[in-house]
Amino acid sequence: MNWSTRYAIAQYNYQFSPMLDDGKAYENMKSRTKKFYDDGGSVDIHHFDLSKGKFPKNYKMADHFLQQSVRLSKIAKGATDPVKFRAAQETSHYAENISRFYRTGRLPMSYTRNARQNNMSTVFAFSRDSNGNITAATAGQVYPGDENRNREYITNGTASSVPGHATVVQHAILHHVVGEHTPVFSQVFNPTVNYKDMNTLKPWDEEDQKQQDNAIKYHKGIGRRLENEPSGNITSSWLQNDVTRLIRNTRIKTNVKHIRN
Repeated sequence: MNWSTRYAIAQYNYQFSPMLDDGKAYENMKSRTKKFYDDGGSVDIHHFDLSKGKFPKNYKMADHFLQQSVRLSKIAKGATDPVKFRAAQETSHYAENISRFYRTGRLPMSYTRNARQNNMSTVFAFSRDSNGNITAATAGQVYPGDENRNREYITNGTASSVPGHATVVQHAILHHVVGEHTPVFSQVFNPTVNYKDMNTLKPWDEEDQKQQDNAIKYHKGIGRRLENEPSGNITSSWLQNDVTRLIRNTRIKTNVKHIRN
């Protein structure tokens, strides 16, 4: 099936698709994001073409993200609430990871093996306050699609040290990476990803439950469709029509910079 036919079918299906949460998700995303940009915020999106295997090292970028990681780690250590601690700590991890990628000029083989087979690319997005400090981060992979499978976006994770700014990076990814008629797939923090180290799962406790409750509230607030799986995972997705309606109902002036590697 050619692309023009697919697009025509997608447009037809879109006309009869329901709004998300009676439109509340659109207003939530649009208002939070508009305030962020009105306050002088910005977003930078880093694209990595995994088909090339490696990319030029960038020590200046690596040093910058390492400094931001240290700053966020200090914020985490000063937090008394466990959810705020994890939020800042996880945001720090994204900055630490991309710092390492820029320093070495390559991503881990776990990223590249599957990505090369499917022509996927990896994307990192960071929101920044008016001082240029990172406040939220997200990462994911774009599957470009082919004649047998539609284009889709897989969210690897999102974290925010400032309330509301996770929505900002999601908005940026939707408008500047994903595009209309492209489904987005993710999952909520759950016991199967609660590792003490790479091989040992931690017992699920009250702090974990509080984080999951907050995550579910966040996912619902941006109109994600949640589904409990037998494994214990909670999948979170926007279908093609969900994404199209989100994009068309949350258009605002943004301040987004693209860095391609």
